[in-house]
Amino acid sequence: AAARRRLAAAPGSVATQSGLAALVAQWLLAAVLPARAVARSPAAAALASPSGSRVAAPGSRRAQPARCRCGAPTTLSAHTDRNTPRPWGRVGRAPIEGSRRSTPGQHDVLLASTIGSTHSPVFAITSEGRAFSVKSSELGEIKGRSRGAAGTKVFGLGKGEQILTVVSPGGENVVLVTSNGIAKRISPPELKETSNGKPVIKLKPNDKLAAAFTCPDGIDVVIVSSDAQALRTPVDNISIQGRNAAGVLGMKIRDGVKIVGAGAAIGDGAVVTVTDTGSAKVTPFEELTSKGRGGTGIRVTKFTKEKSLVLARIVGPDVLLAVMATDDDPKKADPVPVDLPIEPTKRDLVSSKTDRRILDVGLPRW
Repeated sequence: AAARRRLAAAPGSVATQSGLAALVAQWLLAAVLPARAVARSPAAAALASPSGSRVAAPGSRRAQPARCRCGAPTTLSAHTDRNTPRPWGRVGRAPIEGSRRSTPGQHDVLLASTIGSTHSPVFAITSEGRAFSVKSSELGEIKGRSRGAAGTKVFGLGKGEQILTVVSPGGENVVLVTSNGIAKRISPPELKETSNGKPVIKLKPNDKLAAAFTCPDGIDVVIVSSDAQALRTPVDNISIQGRNAAGVLGMKIRDGVKIVGAGAAIGDGAVVTVTDTGSAKVTPFEELTSKGRGGTGIRVTKFTKEKSLVLARIVGPDVLLAVMATDDDPKKADPVPVDLPIEPTKRDLVSSKTDRRILDVGLPRW
């Protein structure tokens, strides 16, 4: 308790929801960007996408906080379609301040991160709408060549189950959005009381959880569907419900359409989208007008030969890395990530072709 008080009182420390600026600036993540951790403790957790990244270390330069992070799997062949089951992530912990690589590599592109004490629980929320938890101290350390352990083994996931985010419950609610456009928020106390492997949302048949992320009150969230529609709506319009509740209509979608991404619209960020043909687009938040919950949204990109979006990440203004396909195989990830190779454009313009297909985007580990 004394350590928490000292950390809370320290200049630049992240102690309350209103004091998140330094951490948000460095850790805001795409789509699942639950990187705005609010706990006062010395540990952080992160979920990384298959292949590469450098990540900015968050928060104040204080004595030895530890960061937990989930890195990408070494098997990357299923990394082409967000709706295709794939073996998500490596999870581990590391000091917020510590040695860093000069260049990013495999398992270094982060999809999510969170702050928590060494002994606090870290929850993984999955595509099946379940929450799994372990103590931070039980996670493998990120040091040297190690990137922790496979998330499927650490949390004991079912076959085809994907980790959408990692959370150490603090002061922000967790937003859940399903493939059919249903949404709800769950409070930190409710999440803490969830037994390991139990549902945090009542899913209807043939529905999956498409996105999960922490979000402060009073801002907007963006939900993106496979037909290139995006709905920006106040998070306060999404009900806070218990674990057994089924949620409310977040975004109205047509038959055959699925939600492919959602996240918090914080700062001067953007929506990064990738189509089924491999073309991509970055649409700034300012292009999206805030509307009421349950609407159909507005179009973020025009389709020419494309038929659908396969990936959408809602990202902050931070430098992002892209996991690219290899020259020989558009389904296989290159172990060396690159800076995101496309510039922001106005809403409803066509997507651009890139030299290689973008498989995912996220924050760099260092």
